[in-house]
Amino acid sequence: MKYITRTLIVAAVSLNLSVVGAMSQVTGDEPNVLTMEQCLDLAEAKNIDVRTAESRLSAASARVTSAFGQFLPGVTLNSQYTRTLSPPSAVQVDGQYIPISAPELDNYSISARADLTVFDGFRRESSYNKAQHNLEATKLDIDRVRQATRLQVRQQYLSVMQYQQIQSTREEDLELSQKELERIQARLEVGKGRIGDVYQQEAEIGTKELALIRSENDVAISKSNLLTTIGLSPVETKYLSTEGIPTTIDDDEIASFRRETGSLKNAIERAHKNRTEMQMAYTNLEATESDVTAAKSTYLPSVNASGGWSWSNTSLEGFDQLSRSYIGVGVSYALFDRFRTSEAVEIAQVEQTRQKLELERLRQRIESEVQNAFLNLSAAEKELDITTRSLKSAQQNFDAASERYALGGATILDYTVANTQLVSARINRINAVYNYLRRQYEVLYAIGELE
Repeated sequence: MKYITRTLIVAAVSLNLSVVGAMSQVTGDEPNVLTMEQCLDLAEAKNIDVRTAESRLSAASARVTSAFGQFLPGVTLNSQYTRTLSPPSAVQVDGQYIPISAPELDNYSISARADLTVFDGFRRESSYNKAQHNLEATKLDIDRVRQATRLQVRQQYLSVMQYQQIQSTREEDLELSQKELERIQARLEVGKGRIGDVYQQEAEIGTKELALIRSENDVAISKSNLLTTIGLSPVETKYLSTEGIPTTIDDDEIASFRRETGSLKNAIERAHKNRTEMQMAYTNLEATESDVTAAKSTYLPSVNASGGWSWSNTSLEGFDQLSRSYIGVGVSYALFDRFRTSEAVEIAQVEQTRQKLELERLRQRIESEVQNAFLNLSAAEKELDITTRSLKSAQQNFDAASERYALGGATILDYTVANTQLVSARINRINAVYNYLRRQYEVLYAIGELE
C-alpha cells in the first residue's frame, strides 16, 4: 500500500512540475495554471447555461412589478390643440347662404382621468401571488443550473487529471521500453542476444506509442471540454493544477465520507429537502393554486372607481369657469358568459393536478438518483480495494519477471507480459481513484449538498 501511494504521488508531482515548466518555457512568465476553485468561479461567471438562466431573472422581476401595478390607479393625461385653417364664411338656411362672423380659429383642451379597480374577484391578488411564485421558481432554477454546472466542472476537471496521469504512466512505460530495446540491441551486438527479441521489443514499442497518442488525445479533448464549460475558448493555452486533488484514497477517507452521507433512507430525506428541483416543484404547484383562484374570479362581481377633470376653450383662460370634475363607481357582473369561466376553472384545475403528478414523478426520480449514486459509490469502493491488491501483485510479478529475465531464466515475452500487466494495473488504479472521487461528487449532488 505504501508503494502504491508513493508511486501515485510521485507521478502526480512530476506531472505537475512538467506542466508548469512547459508553460514557463512557452511564455517566459508566471505559469498560467488554473485550480479547480478558479474553474468553478469562472464557470459561475461565464458559463452559457448559467448566464442564460440568470437572464430570465429580470423578466420575472418585471412581471412581479407589473402584477403589483394592478393594485394602483391608472392615470391618463390628454392635451390637444387644433387650429382651423379654412373656417366657413356662411351657413345655409332654407337654401340661402347667410354670412356669419369669423369663428375662433384656435381650440385647446386638457383632460385627466384616473381608474382604479376596487375589486375583481381576487384576480389581482392571484396574479401577484403567481408572479412572486414564478420569480422564486426562476431563482431556484438559476441555483439548479449553477449546481449542475459545478458538478460538470468538477467531473471534467477530474477527467483531465485522470488522463494526464494515464499519459504520464504511458510515457514512463514507453521510456522504459525504449531503454530495454537499447539493452537488447547491445546484447545482440556482442553476440548474446537474439534478433527475434529486437523485433518483438520494437513491435511492443509501436503498440505503446499508439497508446500514448490516444492518451494525449484524451487529455486534449477533456481539457477542451472543460474550457468550454467554464466559458473560455477551447483553443486557449491553460494548464490545471493538482492542488487539492487527492492521488490516493485510504480507508479512513472512505469511512469518513460514509459517515457524512449517512444511510440511504436519511440521504433520500435530505435530498427531498435540499434539491432545488423539489423546491421548484412545490413553488410551481403553489402557482397553479393562484391560477385556479384567478379563473374563479369571474364568478364574483367587479367594482371599479374612476374620476377625472377636463377643460376646453379657444384660448388659454377660463380654467375655473370652463372646466369640470367628476367621479364615478361602476359594478359589473357576468350573468352568463357561455361557460367560459367553467372552462377556465377546469383547465386551471387540470394543470394543478398535472403539477401534483409531476411532483410525485420528481420525488421518485430523485429517490432513484440517490439510490443509484449510492450503488455507484459502493462499486467504486470495491474497485479501490481490487485495484490496490491487483497493483501490488502486478508489481511483485514484474519484479520477479525482471529478475528472471536479467538472469536468463525468462524470455522477452515473459518480461513483456509482466510489464503489460503492471501498466494495466497502474492505469486501473488511477481510474479507480478518480472514479471514486466522481462518485463522491455525484452522491453530494444527488442529496443536494454539493457546494
